[in-house]
Amino acid sequence: MSKNSTALKNMGDVFSEFEKYGLKVRCLEPETVQRQRRATERLLPQLGVVDLPSLQRIKPARLEQFMVTLAKEKGPGTYHGACYGLRSFFRYAEVAKIVDRPLQDWIPTVHKPKLDKVPYCLSLDLIHKLLKSLDLTNPRDTQDSAVLNMLADYGVRGIQIRKLKLSDIDWSNDRIHFPKAKRGRRLVMPLTAPVGNSLLRYLREVRPQSPYSEVFLSYNKREPLHDADSLTCMVNSRLKKARIQLPKDVPVGTHLFRHSLASRLLQEDVPLKQIADVLGHRHLNTTFVYTKVDLNSLKQVCLEWPEVQQ
Repeated sequence: MSKNSTALKNMGDVFSEFEKYGLKVRCLEPETVQRQRRATERLLPQLGVVDLPSLQRIKPARLEQFMVTLAKEKGPGTYHGACYGLRSFFRYAEVAKIVDRPLQDWIPTVHKPKLDKVPYCLSLDLIHKLLKSLDLTNPRDTQDSAVLNMLADYGVRGIQIRKLKLSDIDWSNDRIHFPKAKRGRRLVMPLTAPVGNSLLRYLREVRPQSPYSEVFLSYNKREPLHDADSLTCMVNSRLKKARIQLPKDVPVGTHLFRHSLASRLLQEDVPLKQIADVLGHRHLNTTFVYTKVDLNSLKQVCLEWPEVQQ
């Protein structure tokens, strides 16, 4: 650590050192470190932590009760992110000797079954409506068109689009190479006409000359899309402008297109193994969640019932 606990003067110092710890000691992705910092900066004041002394006075029972209440109010999805951020923070605080006990051990785990909920899917008609709502004479719409076509055709994760490099597009062989995500493998997909055409328009007419190699840059700052919420906000905004209303409990973001692609492939009787390959899943069990949207797909994962001899 670059500073010991006695050199830390305020919570700003603590958060800065926590960030360095994640990057240099744990070797986490910068995006992950930023997400953990944002979570702790938001949640610690709710725990009564406003300065170093109040951080050092946290009682395990108070932390445990706070997390139980949070789980009841926010649900397992939000709670999981809070757990991850706070556990990492208190692990750092123990290593840096800011606190004298492993407070992370008092954060209870809430189990979230993978098959507890049917993923919501956008129909092809709604996806077409969304794409047609874009004004391709508008530079921002042109950029969003390229992103949305990519989401619709490939179902890739948001981080794979944000990290996509200019060199990943193989124009001569009509291929696009997506970077790996979640410790998976790189994806090599055929360059579809909608994606190729929308990318060409964006690169020729909208994307500025830049020293960055990432394909997509933030529209205002002209920098790579570092913030994980950037594409989520874009998708949410575009759905509203296209007057596409989703059920209240449906999370809005890039995964919506991922679920929709999987659903379409299932309806076309594509084997689960092929769907897993398209989505970049490392394990078939992860893909199994999508069988809930199409009962016919269960025939791919069950065995014939043996005949009983009388």
